[in-house]
Amino acid sequence: MVAGDIDQLGHLLDERLTYTHSTGVVDTKASLLRKIAAGELRYRSIDSLSKTIIAADSVAIIFDDLEMRVVVTGEEHVIRSKGISVWLASGARGWQLLAFQGTKIQ
Repeated sequence: MVAGDIDQLGHLLDERLTYTHSTGVVDTKASLLRKIAAGELRYRSIDSLSKTIIAADSVAIIFDDLEMRVVVTGEEHVIRSKGISVWLASGARGWQLLAFQGTKIQ
C-alpha cells in the first residue's frame, strides 16, 4: 500500500474485500485500488505498534495497534487506530486480505 504498486496490491486483496477505514468509509477491492491509482488515497507509512495473530487452518485474524501517515485528497493525516484484518489462504494465490476494519483512537 505504501509503495502504491496497484498490480502487487491487487494480488494481495481478495475479490470480496470489505475495507472499512477509521472514518467509516467502506471500500471494495475495486474502489480501493481505484482511489490509490488516482492518487486520491496515498499511504506514506503504516507502522504496527503491536500485533496479535490468531491463525486456524486457512484463516488468520490480525489485531493491530497502527499508526499511519495517509494523504487523502491532498491533505496529510496521521492516524492512530486499532485494526482487525482477516486473511484467507487462497491456494495458488497465497494469503489474501478479505476484510479490514480500522477504529480511530486518540
